Amino acid sequence: MEALPLGSVRLRKHNGRRVAFVKVTHLGPLWKRWKRLTRVEAAKHFGPLPEGMVVRQKDGNPLNVAPENLAVVPINKAMTRSLSSNPALEEKRRINQARSASRLAKTRNFLKARIDRSIHIRRGQYYPVSHATQTIIFVPSLTKRQAKRFGEMEAYRHLEIVVVRGAKLEDECAGYRREIPDEGQAWKWGTRQSKLGETAGGT
Repeated sequence: MEALPLGSVRLRKHNGRRVAFVKVTHLGPLWKRWKRLTRVEAAKHFGPLPEGMVVRQKDGNPLNVAPENLAVVPINKAMTRSLSSNPALEEKRRINQARSASRLAKTRNFLKARIDRSIHIRRGQYYPVSHATQTIIFVPSLTKRQAKRFGEMEAYRHLEIVVVRGAKLEDECAGYRREIPDEGQAWKWGTRQSKLGETAGGT
């Protein structure tokens, strides 16, 4: 099939609306051969577009590229206008923002909880301790059995692990080094127990 000549215009769907593209070269991949008609015409009349600026047509007609119909606006303003005219896109943006905020809050709370556990001793919970190396595995566990399982992990299997209640930790282990394991967050036994079990049984 014979290639279309330079200057040919095509309408394509882009983000749910029609956009005009013009052929500017025969060489290179498709995205280099075809450019948006509005950007090509705006560059002719207004010069190169500054970074962060886009071209929109005032009347919404994708083929009307008269200079008086073109407006160079910041990309955030153009996106706001596009979203306000498309309720479906606006709803999608709102949902994505809510999900992003939820993920950030979850990460922030997780880090705050980890910092709290690394600073404050929970007197009613249990901690694995190695007296030989004077090390406290500073992750509180609800039961002695949970704390004892740290001895099954590969990183601590060579140590003789004993379990000390948080209320006695300051007296029995004064001056001991605190260590938070890198292998998962072991206090989340509901989701991490199987992973720790696999790690312990894999060698």
